[in-house]
Amino acid sequence: MSYQDQHAFLRWCTSTEPVPCPAQVNLRGLRPLLQVELQWGPFVHTQQPRPTHWPVGSIQKLINTCRPAGMTSLTDLETDGADRCVRSIGGEIAREL
Repeated sequence: MSYQDQHAFLRWCTSTEPVPCPAQVNLRGLRPLLQVELQWGPFVHTQQPRPTHWPVGSIQKLINTCRPAGMTSLTDLETDGADRCVRSIGGEIAREL
């Protein structure tokens, strides 16, 4: 691979969303606390008596919302204008924190 502007290439690498992989979420580029919260949240959700279904794509959408915002924790999540799944999943994890 070759490129002429290393800074532009690195900026593109950090700002582009990851390629979706079936049944996997990509936590790259997230701050450490946020990574742990997004690993812990779905686990805690499954421990509820009757957990709702969280599609992997919706969890990745939440992650892709947090990454460019440079968030350090889900407690910083602004849900105004966010996708319904992002509000629902992010809100539930933040409440459990």
